[in-house]
Amino acid sequence: MPRVLALLQALCRFAHLPTGFRNREFRPHVAALLGRDLTTYSRGAMTYDLRRLRLHGLIQRVARTQRYTVTTVGSRVAFFYSKFHLRLLQAGSTALSDPGGDLPSPLRDTIRLLDHAIQQLYAAAQLHPEAA
Repeated sequence: MPRVLALLQALCRFAHLPTGFRNREFRPHVAALLGRDLTTYSRGAMTYDLRRLRLHGLIQRVARTQRYTVTTVGSRVAFFYSKFHLRLLQAGSTALSDPGGDLPSPLRDTIRLLDHAIQQLYAAAQLHPEAA
């Protein structure tokens, strides 16, 4: 989860560049967001992460170059997830885990509905929540 968040937050930083970005430009930012030294986040790991982002449609390769651009969907997903994490999950993590917490009633009800929908998806896929 921290790796995904770091990648999406780094995408937000590069989403506005019309010429895109390269592995070597992107990797230091991801490593910093992970709180790791650049030597512990290898070029191979960055290549793997870029490939996964590309296969999920969040970035696309610029033809005949080693550059990537953030897709429209990629920028939407990256900005939404980053905002969601920073504003709700990080700030209100204790409030989310406490059913009677300090969250406003509409938000608390929405979280309960989301939790119920996720449980239904688990049941439909015959998964146990602990396995996910």
